[in-house]
Amino acid sequence: MSGAVETDANGIDNAGDIVGLYVDAKGVDHGFIDVGGDITTINVPGSIATVVNGISALDDIITGWYTDAQLVQHGFVLSNGLFTKIDVPDANWTQAFSTNTTGSIVGAFADHSGVVHGFLDMDARGKFTTLDFTGSTLTEIHGINGARYMAGIYDGSSGIEHGVFGASGVLVSAVNFPRAKITAANGINDEVEIVGYYGAHAAGPFHGYAMHSGNFSTVDFPKATETRCSGVNTLGQIVGRYTDSAGVIHGFLGK
Repeated sequence: MSGAVETDANGIDNAGDIVGLYVDAKGVDHGFIDVGGDITTINVPGSIATVVNGISALDDIITGWYTDAQLVQHGFVLSNGLFTKIDVPDANWTQAFSTNTTGSIVGAFADHSGVVHGFLDMDARGKFTTLDFTGSTLTEIHGINGARYMAGIYDGSSGIEHGVFGASGVLVSAVNFPRAKITAANGINDEVEIVGYYGAHAAGPFHGYAMHSGNFSTVDFPKATETRCSGVNTLGQIVGRYTDSAGVIHGFLGK
């Protein structure tokens, strides 16, 4: 994005349309969508910052969150040019990460004690299921596919971050890159391929990965000092971010 000091590619649909965020020279977050190289900025009206994180596989439903003038974060869905606010009841803040073709929405919220939980709104009915992986101190759900398989992260009692996998509102297993200390699961496609990142330390640097049927492969952008994978479509196209040798963060598309 021209003039941006950081660009993150966060989601991709089966047509190759890419969504994400960029940070302008003043440090303000804006969402964007890239359709065949034609980039359009996405800002929720009245917001002071907007993050776009996901796009459904087939029908261009976009999800993310925004910060209002009171510095409170709210999730949103953008469909047919209309924004719909997503707030988990009684939450301190809400972030919507992903949606599928039936309109199911996943994300994260903080309760009044500041504890972060994942959520699922099945088929966009406005009925929120709280999702916490067993023994976790934090859970976030980052991706959902058409069959309602989900991927995200959780922190264990020691504060170490792991990926997590589940289906239809039940979190069933951890996702850990072999011999890595830190693993995050960010995106999942209809082939149940999961993408994310892993590393030896909480502060990084990180490597991207793709995982299918329990088999992991590393994804590193050439000559980057760090790579993080964020989204994947059914064609196996992966989007994410990488850091160059000068410390600048760029989005990428790979396969």
